[in-house]
Parts: sequence; C-alpha cells; structure tokens
Amino acid sequence: MAKNKRESKKKPLQEAKSTNEPHLKSTPDVLITRTEKSTNRNFQKIFIFCEGETEENYFKGIGDSETLKKFRRPPIKVTVLQRPKSGNEGIYLLLGALNELNIRTQSHKVEDKFEPELDKIWVVFDADEKEAEIAPLFDATKEAREELLAKDANCAKVFDKFYRHINIAFSNRAFEHWVLLHFERNCTLFPKTECKTKKQPHGCGKLHRDTDESQYTDCKGSTCTVGYLRHTKYHPNYKKGDWRKSNNKDQKDTSYCYEGLTDSSRLGDLAQEKLAFQKMRNAIENAQYLRQMVGDKRPYTNPYTDINHLVGTIIDYQPIIYWAKWNEWKTVGDKDKSHHFCVRLTQSSSEIKFTIEQKHTKSLLLNKNTVQVGVFYNDAHFYRYCKILPTNIVVKLLRENETITLSLPLPFDVLLNTVYHNPTYCLRIGDNINIWLSLSDNKDSTDTI
Repeated sequence: MAKNKRESKKKPLQEAKSTNEPHLKSTPDVLITRTEKSTNRNFQKIFIFCEGETEENYFKGIGDSETLKKFRRPPIKVTVLQRPKSGNEGIYLLLGALNELNIRTQSHKVEDKFEPELDKIWVVFDADEKEAEIAPLFDATKEAREELLAKDANCAKVFDKFYRHINIAFSNRAFEHWVLLHFERNCTLFPKTECKTKKQPHGCGKLHRDTDESQYTDCKGSTCTVGYLRHTKYHPNYKKGDWRKSNNKDQKDTSYCYEGLTDSSRLGDLAQEKLAFQKMRNAIENAQYLRQMVGDKRPYTNPYTDINHLVGTIIDYQPIIYWAKWNEWKTVGDKDKSHHFCVRLTQSSSEIKFTIEQKHTKSLLLNKNTVQVGVFYNDAHFYRYCKILPTNIVVKLLRENETITLSLPLPFDVLLNTVYHNPTYCLRIGDNINIWLSLSDNKDSTDTI
C-alpha cells in the first residue's frame, strides 16, 4: 500500500512541446525542442527510399547529425534504405516500400520492426519530365494499384494492406529546387536541373570550370538550378552524389548537398549544424510560399516541392503559414475551423493598413495582445534575426461580416541599411494563426532597403 501511495505522488512525464509554430522571438536559437525523455518505445522511426544519391546524402546527413540526436524530443531515428535493385524510379521505390513494410511489420527485432501507428515510411522522387506517367502513383486507390500490379503482379495483397502507410515527398522539376529553398523564396521554373551535353555537365556557375566543362556555355543559373545554386554562392561547389558512395571519403567535403548547408567556419558538430537546421526551417517555410504562390497540383505544378512535410516531421517543425500578397485579399481558415476571415495589407510611406473581414459566426477579439507584428530576416550567413514591432491597437470585438482597418508599423527601421535574405513581415492573430508577407518582390537573393 505504501508503495502505491509513493507511486501515485510521482509527477507524470511532460509531453514534448511542439515547435510547429514559428514564434516571433528576438532570440531564435531554439532549433529543436528540448523536453523530458519520452515513454514507451522512446523513439519514432522514419524509413526513407530515395531516387538518387544526392537525396540520400541529404537525409543521411540529417539523420546522423548530433543536433537531431541531442535535442529532438521525442527521439527519432532516420534510416535511409537501399534502393531496390529493380530501379530507382518512383514506381520501383513504391514497390520497395511495400515489400519493406511487409517484412518489417512481421519482424520480432525491435531495431527492425515497423509499427504502423508510430513509424513512417517515405519515398522521395522527382518528376523528371514524366508528370503524366507518374500521375497515377499519387492515387492511393485504383490507378496506383493498377500501375504497381503491372510491374509486380504479386503485390496485390500487400498493396491493399500497406499502401495507405506510404508517404510521398515529391519535387518538380527536381530535388535541387528544395535545396534552393534553404536559401531563398524562389518560384522560377528552371528549364533544366543541370546543363549537360551528351551527359557531360557544363559546370554552370562554378568559379573554376575544368577543360571538359569550359568548352560549353555557362548559363550562370539562368537555365539550370544547379548553376543558380553555384552562381549565387549559396552552394558554390554543389555537386550531386554522396561522399559515402564515392572515392572521396572526406565527410567534411562541402561540395556535397548536406555538408554544404553547414557552417564550416565553426568548430564542433553542434556549432556547424546549427546553420544547417536554420536553413531547413527556411526551406519548410519557403516551400509553403512556393505552393501558395504557384499552385499545389502534384505532379503537374512546376516548380513544386512538398519535401517540407518529411523534413518537418524529422526536425519537428511543421508551421501552418498563410502567405499573403500586398494589396490582395487572403482567405484565412474556413467555416469548419475555429477561424475564418479575409485579410488585406497595403503599404504606404508612413504605415501599413491591415483590413480584416470576419466570416466566422464566432467573434474575433483584436487588441495589442492578440495581434502581434514582427519582422525576421536571415543575415549574410543565413542566421536568423527577429524583431517584434510595437502596436497600439484599440480593443475591438469583430463580429460576423464586420470589417475593420488597423494601422500597423512599417518594417523599415529594422531593415534599414541591412543586407539580408528572406525579409518577411509577420502577423500572428490569436495563438496560432500566422500571416506572412514577403518584403522582397523579386527572386534576388540579397536585397538592401
């Protein structure tokens, strides 16, 4: 009895705090939530099939990082699986995922077993100009089943049991557009991933091209995504592949995808990785911007990427952001949610006008506490800086179909004479409604006000 009383007084373990909301804080150093240890099987497993070695390099880099191991709570284990021998195209990756699920759900080994209610399996692939061909794969019912059965007639039972557990992380035209979003918001439709002639890369954007490359025209990023990454010096020596599978065994070689995201000027894994994780947060935010500005009909929308869902799951950062345009109405939420209203922001030389029209039957309380305004940007090295701007909003209860216009502060005093990347004006209404506007009207990487 005494033992039971002592156990009843024990404090319950705290749940991991979510980092899904991009809070406006002046010290944005927290990259992954620090919390108490979790219970049960104290980690989630993420299994990933990748189309190419570049993607493998990226996800292995994240999975092996000290930052993820030390600070991710609940813990998570990322395993990049060997591609099927049948091929690396999307359809073969999906068949490989089905086979992997069939084996791992029956495994008795803790390190191998897949728990459908806890673990995730993802396949990562690109369009590669085959949108119409791969479109059926995104249908989790009849069309996908027929496509997969055409390749493997024995997968019928496995499909019916496991296909709904497979997640697809997709890009059009290529994975490199996701890499680009680590550095800037970019909606450019690049005609090529990398300029080549008879499989010979042109070396676009390189500071020093070798003899074989220099015989071709350097597009300097006007035609290919890889050339743009190099020419802008975002990833100056970018090359495809993975050092683990090449003759170069130097894991610090920053020409590879993941290693080029880290801060090579800092010593120690955590110090170097901090920048990579901030860039991942940039990419997660910028991918939402891309889909809201260009469209989200996969696999046909180009450019497109939804890799943010996979990376956001791994690093526990999955914000919901409503990206608005200046002088245009933006619908936020819908009638079936706890919020539903329309907003419009206009800018003059002296102030920003914020107009909001309530559409929900539930009234909306507006005051200086429920409407927060701020600005953030990345510095020349892509570290983030944030500043909350003061407001003087008089208390207003906005009822259904009512409209009000508020005056908000300008961001220029924060950004004046500052070189920055991704300048953003942020509004938070209530606890979790994020409305963001880009302060950069073009795709240039560096702007100065």
